[in-house]
Amino acid sequence: MIECGVYQKLKIRRESDHGLYLDDGEGNQVLLPSKFVLPQMRIGDELRVFVYNDSEDRPVATTQEPLATAGDIVLLRVKDVNPVGAFLDWGLDKDLLLPFREQLERPEPGDQILVRVKQDKVSERVIATARLLKGVKPVPERLPVGSSFRAVVLDRSTVGYRVLLDDKYQGMLYLGEVHERLFPGDYRTVYLRKVRDDGRADVVLQQPGYEHAIPDAADSLEQVLRENGGELKISAKTPPGEIERLFKMSKKTYKKALGALYKAHKVEILEDRIRLTDYEKS
Repeated sequence: MIECGVYQKLKIRRESDHGLYLDDGEGNQVLLPSKFVLPQMRIGDELRVFVYNDSEDRPVATTQEPLATAGDIVLLRVKDVNPVGAFLDWGLDKDLLLPFREQLERPEPGDQILVRVKQDKVSERVIATARLLKGVKPVPERLPVGSSFRAVVLDRSTVGYRVLLDDKYQGMLYLGEVHERLFPGDYRTVYLRKVRDDGRADVVLQQPGYEHAIPDAADSLEQVLRENGGELKISAKTPPGEIERLFKMSKKTYKKALGALYKAHKVEILEDRIRLTDYEKS
């Protein structure tokens, strides 16, 4: 499948007067225009290209590298504004459209705007949106203190930096706890300090003390195990990123939480998995 807005590895299938046609192996083809074709490219070669929409909204490949791909949040400069919307410089020959319906305020040429790159569901074009908080959810109350998030800075106020957490929650980094200058579009790993009554999170750049986080983390770990039939294929070799994805905590916190459950005789630690001691009754 040839998808717009992302990098893909495609094979050169045939030549034409306009460039090279690349194939995804399923019979779908896209043109790599002549200006991107190099002398050493041959039929059958596999190329890593970025696919987006040309001026007629047709998929087209390029060897140029955009400043962002679909799903990314990035600060981009406005090059032009017309009745269709604003056009942003994202590093390609064809500018990225920010339609009026996706704007929070009317921009001017030269402005810097924080946007997300996405594929429009209606037109299937790759566009930008400034509506970054659309669809955000309340932070789950059961998340333990110290849970980690991938955060992107949205803006700064007199209180602190407003951040988007894991693309689905809203949080705040308070100025008194940040010892560096952050800018819109900056990404950081942050840690949960508190879930507020309004469903937002107070977060910090340094992980809170483990002595306070472990009981909640152990409860969360036990709950995830129960939700997965009582056991999971997790070992000492499991990458930290997989631990964070499954349990919403760092590997260091996970080890301490697992140790607490083991000490309480609630889990068995096997060579290639962890299992609740009452697994057979689950």
